[in-house]
Amino acid sequence: MKYLPLTKSAELTKNYRRGGWITLIIGLLIFSLVSSLVIQIGSFFSDSFGILIQLYFYSLVILAIILYSKFVEKRDIQSLGISSKNFTKNYSFGAILGFVMIGATIIGNLIMQSISISINNNVNILYLMLLLFGFCIQGFAEELLFKGYIMNTIASMSNMTIGIVINSVIFSLNHAINPNVTSIGLINIFLLGFLLSLIFFYSDNLYLVGALHSSWNFFIAILGLPVSGKIVNETIFRIKTTDSLSILNGGNFGLEGGLLATIILIVGVGTCLSFIKRRLIKRD
Repeated sequence: MKYLPLTKSAELTKNYRRGGWITLIIGLLIFSLVSSLVIQIGSFFSDSFGILIQLYFYSLVILAIILYSKFVEKRDIQSLGISSKNFTKNYSFGAILGFVMIGATIIGNLIMQSISISINNNVNILYLMLLLFGFCIQGFAEELLFKGYIMNTIASMSNMTIGIVINSVIFSLNHAINPNVTSIGLINIFLLGFLLSLIFFYSDNLYLVGALHSSWNFFIAILGLPVSGKIVNETIFRIKTTDSLSILNGGNFGLEGGLLATIILIVGVGTCLSFIKRRLIKRD
């Protein structure tokens, strides 16, 4: 990773962004305040409805980042990795990749008998559709913040490797206050952030990583498992975890806190690094 070049969006950030570390810090403070407001708004409502409200209000985070980038730092949305080119292809691939990764984690847990699955007969289809769109907003908002803004901004002021590592660390620490968080959970969140950063570097497309993030969260939620410690009650399935094997299934933190998820993420990181290495060799 020592010689990773800047992506096109990071180059645009370097060429057009106004302000140094001060504007980055001010921006992060503003976005943190907006995110906290979103969480507080969701807490005023009942669990199921509150989760929807919170997910949809992440659109405020998206708006804040775009407006701050445009009017304070004088950079356009292309510098954030937002490009409509091959949108359907990129978004579909990201969503499928997230589904495959969660599917592999579920299968691994089933094989190890650390979980059991049953069907929920009281499924609210309308709620699930609203939940899907909500996770699409939330996943995109987080990737816009951590990849489009933090990663590209730091990379433009230092180098791409530092941008990838620092944004992955911040991404993990951002989940440190989530309910039932564990040390393995934080490591896995770092690995997920690192993997998403590598994919963003490879593709330079925010929609792809946004779709992967949204898909990852949505499919965990509809399985009746906690998403980073937060539980969605309206689900298609009911999954019961084996308490004695919580080190595999993640326990109350959810699949992201288990060792099987660690293995899947490490395989994903290794595969992505292999693709990046081959691309850089061809480029040289």
